[in-house]
Amino acid sequence: MKRGVIAIAIVAAVALLLWPRRAPMPPPDPTDAGPPAAHRVTALRAAGDALAIGDEDGTLSIRDAATGEPRLTWVAHAGPVRGIAPLPDGWLTSSADGSVVRWSPEGHPRWRRRVVGYALNDAALLPDGAVLVGAERGLVTRLDAVGSTWRQAGAHGQAAFAVAVSPDGAQVASGGTDGLVRLWDAATGRDLGAEPQRTGWVTALGWYADGRYALGSDGRLTHDGHPFSAPVGETAAVAFARDADRFLIGAENGRIAVIDTAGDVLASWDAGSPVMAVALAGDRAWTATADGRVRVWDVTQGRSIATLPENSLRAATGDADADLR
Repeated sequence: MKRGVIAIAIVAAVALLLWPRRAPMPPPDPTDAGPPAAHRVTALRAAGDALAIGDEDGTLSIRDAATGEPRLTWVAHAGPVRGIAPLPDGWLTSSADGSVVRWSPEGHPRWRRRVVGYALNDAALLPDGAVLVGAERGLVTRLDAVGSTWRQAGAHGQAAFAVAVSPDGAQVASGGTDGLVRLWDAATGRDLGAEPQRTGWVTALGWYADGRYALGSDGRLTHDGHPFSAPVGETAAVAFARDADRFLIGAENGRIAVIDTAGDVLASWDAGSPVMAVALAGDRAWTATADGRVRVWDVTQGRSIATLPENSLRAATGDADADLR
């Protein structure tokens, strides 16, 4: 019996040695992986001679607004950058990772707060140094050095997309998926009322000496709750340029429009891809689109004059030009 077991073991070992082996699979050919995914920019802001660019990977890049050359780049957040605001002494950014940060001009964090369990959509600085943020699930809250001073959970249904501070700092406004602009006491969070916009979701806000401007998801601007401009399309982003008394609107259908303070369309053109974010300064505009490009435009002609790639500025080719319509 014992000899039989040993014989079987020997036969099995010989069979394994003689069994034909399959050659190992070669490593995958990197050329079969297809084109790389587009590098998507999620936030833009122009201020002075600087252009701030926020990416979906949490990177913040400060570039020369005139040449597009990078000045400083760093990882600002662990998630997409959704909001950028210029400060007298740096930048304020908010992210889908739930954090809001005040940065020095050199990219050093001076103040960081996190709202646990919420993706942030927008942030604005209050005169006393506190920060107002709007977040997913309709949250609007005021943050200071201690923590959350006040919060209004579910104030805008699914999401609060935009926040703004009155010129005197006494009141703040928020807008979101409920289609309302809600007003709050900046210090206490007391509800001061709501303005129906009748423009779909409220996707962006600005509060200036002449009142509040809100952008609806149908592409219309309102002024203190009243109709202000005709619709452009389903809106993805907006930038205000008060120095030139113009508004820039970018839409999910790829349309871009420049509107003056009378509500008249000065120029309109097609960016060629859904717009993710926009910025405006003087006669120059920047758009970030779903194809991964950041284009520079002459707003007086509606013509693309340059494209910002990953690390440098190159001249725009003919196919980047857009017809003024």
